[in-house]
Amino acid sequence: MGFKILLMDDEPLYKDLIEEVLSPHEMVLNYVSNPKELKNNCEKFKPDLILLDWNMGPVSGIDVLHQIRMCTKMSK
Repeated sequence: MGFKILLMDDEPLYKDLIEEVLSPHEMVLNYVSNPKELKNNCEKFKPDLILLDWNMGPVSGIDVLHQIRMCTKMSK
């Protein structure tokens, strides 16, 4: 299995674009469209890299990053 990337974005167009760019490089892309899905996917998928949308309505990528860091600290 290749490098695992988790993408969180509320615009499916960006998912399609990133998927097209990454597919020749044997990278695995897991896509979520909202922050509620992110935690569960992060724990199950165990990505090597997480790409976050900077502005997703009421929640920013920075807010989500803080949530990810808290989950990571709690799981150690």
